Amino acid sequence: MITFKKQLFFLLFLFCISFVAGQAQQRPFFGRTGKPVKRTTQNKPVFDARVTGTDSIGFGGEPGVVWERKLSELFPGGTDYYLTGNRQLVDGNFITSGLLSDSKDSLHNVFVKFSKDGNVLLKYIVPDEYSIYQFSVFPSLDSGWLTVRDRDSVINSFPQLVYRILSKYNKNGVKEWEQKIANGFSDYEQVIATEDKGYLVAYYLRDTILNLNCNNNYLRAQFHRIFLTKIDQSGNVQWRKSVFRQPGFFFTESSALNFVKVNTEFFIVGGFANMNADSSDCWNMANMDDDIFVAKIDSSGNELSFKKYGGSKDELLWYNAVIKNPKDFGIILVANTRSSNRDLSGVKTDTSYLDSWILKLDSAGVIKFNKVFDIYPNNDDYNIMGAQLNDTSYIMSTFGLVGNTDDNVISKVNSNGSIVWKRNISNGFVYELNLADQEIIYTKYLSEETEGFFGRLGTIASITGSVYYDFNKNNIKDTNEPYANKFLVTSEKTGYSRSSVSTNGWFRNDVDTGSYKTTVKLNNDYYVSVPAEKQTIFATLFQSDTVHFALQPVAGKRDLSISLIPLTPARPGFNAKYKLTFRNNGTDTVPNGGILLIKDPKVTLVSSAPAAGLVTGDSLLWMYAGLKPFDSYSVDIEVKLAAPPTLNNGDTLRYKAFINSTTGSAAAVDLTPLDDTVHLAQVVVGSYDPNDKQENVAGKIPLAKIVSGENIQYVVRFQNTGTDTAFTVRITDTLDAKLNWNSLQMINASHPYKMTVVDGNTISWTFPNINLPDSNVNEPLSHGYIAFRIKAKSNLTSGEYFQNKASIYFDYNLPVLTNTAVTVVSNALITNVRDFVNKDMQIVAMPNPSSGSLYLKLSGKLTGRFEYSVIDLYGRVFQTKSIERNNVQDSQLIPLQVNNLSAGVYYIVLRQKVKVWQQKIILH
Repeated sequence: MITFKKQLFFLLFLFCISFVAGQAQQRPFFGRTGKPVKRTTQNKPVFDARVTGTDSIGFGGEPGVVWERKLSELFPGGTDYYLTGNRQLVDGNFITSGLLSDSKDSLHNVFVKFSKDGNVLLKYIVPDEYSIYQFSVFPSLDSGWLTVRDRDSVINSFPQLVYRILSKYNKNGVKEWEQKIANGFSDYEQVIATEDKGYLVAYYLRDTILNLNCNNNYLRAQFHRIFLTKIDQSGNVQWRKSVFRQPGFFFTESSALNFVKVNTEFFIVGGFANMNADSSDCWNMANMDDDIFVAKIDSSGNELSFKKYGGSKDELLWYNAVIKNPKDFGIILVANTRSSNRDLSGVKTDTSYLDSWILKLDSAGVIKFNKVFDIYPNNDDYNIMGAQLNDTSYIMSTFGLVGNTDDNVISKVNSNGSIVWKRNISNGFVYELNLADQEIIYTKYLSEETEGFFGRLGTIASITGSVYYDFNKNNIKDTNEPYANKFLVTSEKTGYSRSSVSTNGWFRNDVDTGSYKTTVKLNNDYYVSVPAEKQTIFATLFQSDTVHFALQPVAGKRDLSISLIPLTPARPGFNAKYKLTFRNNGTDTVPNGGILLIKDPKVTLVSSAPAAGLVTGDSLLWMYAGLKPFDSYSVDIEVKLAAPPTLNNGDTLRYKAFINSTTGSAAAVDLTPLDDTVHLAQVVVGSYDPNDKQENVAGKIPLAKIVSGENIQYVVRFQNTGTDTAFTVRITDTLDAKLNWNSLQMINASHPYKMTVVDGNTISWTFPNINLPDSNVNEPLSHGYIAFRIKAKSNLTSGEYFQNKASIYFDYNLPVLTNTAVTVVSNALITNVRDFVNKDMQIVAMPNPSSGSLYLKLSGKLTGRFEYSVIDLYGRVFQTKSIERNNVQDSQLIPLQVNNLSAGVYYIVLRQKVKVWQQKIILH
């Protein structure tokens, strides 16, 4: 629940209290009173932090939201959260201030410093001091900030009131000083840093309260004065003065006080109403309509000018609703009006409702632009805040009612006064806007006032859709046709591209304006994409387009692949874990086959799941059956490493894995045999960082493998070693220019993820709602990883190298940087030899080259009795054995006993009567 004092603050801050009860009745949105009530809606929103990209269940986040953060995720454990300010600092970063309420209904002030990309640079809870209530935050010239807060009075001169203090913090969040702003109860304070490194504060001062009995109506009347306080860089008050005391009207809190500096002059903008008191000091309620004043002072607080704007009805102005207009040395007001006369004559005709109002003034107060906008037809608009873009257009945030429900719209208005677009904010209300490289940093809250958000609204539109397998080629996704995962979909125009990987079949590319071609990347010719591409033209932002790609199979394509991922570092004497994954990338079902893993002899098998069907020495064999297109399976393997001196830091463990099909048509030869074999070279380490990046060649790859197009496999591992659960993990990686970006393929990941690619080589993986426990609570489940493979450019030469590292973000903390994985191209000769294939029989030796364990795969259209021999270059026979082959559909996997052979070149000779086949092998 929310205490009265808390509520009073927020009602004041959100201008939910009008001057008298009569005015409150005229403003249903502003007139919320009592404690905030959590309302029930038909479509309950889900308030998770979002980052745009592909979504595992559809489309997450409104178009235009680049990222968004929740205060409750940064400071877990509270019951209610509020953001009270958000400003850009001198160093280009941002600071937001807020409050949280705990289970005891106590308030705590919080700060969050973040970059424009949403990375949290600093966050902390301010220690409680004298029941402080934080209002807003302002930048200082040294990249620090100031905040205005309430403090219960503890001095004799104000025993019954609260007063406001100004606190100065440096860029690291350390409080340097604080100072009382006024000798009285001030309100709506605005702070500007001055050239002498001091600060000028403008505010209303409540100086008179009258209790009136007018015509049997009890009224409590509040009068205001505008005050200025000048404070030096050390926090000392230099002077205080009252300005613009005007007879015949009073300053009203129905409009907030705004304070901006343009060149050398300071503009003070706010609301006022005519007093029209009768002989008994009662007010004429028929003439209580508000107008807007614009006053100007110099740096010493001297009055320069005072002008009024509006008509005979209400004009309203909210906090931070004045924009600098350097071109005309003036300002731009983003306000609201109900009037149709005086300044609104010929601009607005209907006085039934408040409309949004943009008023542009030059330095002398002359109107340069004057237009109203009906954002909510047949209802009141409440323009909250605005910003001006480089193209002279405006962004404004507007509240209103749709039916009986509070609503919020962000609109873009061009320099001619036409609305370019309107975007509904379905999850809360945006009440503060700042610009970062022409993209908008916003602050918003829920209608229930129980959560605060800050985020970035980018200049984007979206191209979304799905990728699915169209088996019957009817261009329709039927119920028995699955969605296609891990396909890269790219939307590109000249010099600009955005990509995402299909997750549960769905993709989303957030783009700018322009003409785009969207395609799904096919790594081979096994499927035909329908359509082949989609053309999209976005003339303006916040549009969307949809395309669904049907992947129609080409029959008879056989392609198996295998990968081996190290899940943990290799440490002498400790256990290590690996994941062996195999997949059918083709379009035909493989009836059966085998998976062979040859481990390093310096490790001992602890377990495998599922268990190997055959374990012989360092070889493990699994058999599979009925492997359908895009089927994928994994084996979890755990081994124990030898201890020193057998295995030492810096040694390299070497593993090899192979997949083959043992039955099927003789014509069903694997179309990409290179990915039927995987080599893993893993360097043994002692102490290690659990957040690392490794490749599978231990830092060196032969030039011949580069030329032949062999993949390099990368694994990024991460672990939550903090003190609390990580709700979101994000990994970013920029690919080296020497890698072939188009060959990028995902292998696997520990958790469901979203993957996006910007301009071909900037990759981001996001794990939303990963809920990764910290290692102190659950060490085994505190780990995660992503694995991908990619080819190097084929024109690299010996001695060249490429390198890669990743940044890992746990929630909104600073990134954890991995090591840099450097791979050097060597001139070592490759030693494996092409398999022997002819129309009668096929012989495949695997692995080739080998270090001791070898298997012979025999397939083809001949049956009967065969004999094979293993001989060396000198013709010496080391092994001979007879085999019987009864079915042409069978592919036989035969173990060869070559452990006793020396390193070198050998031949496997297969004979049937007068026919002879041979296969060259290399042992090392």
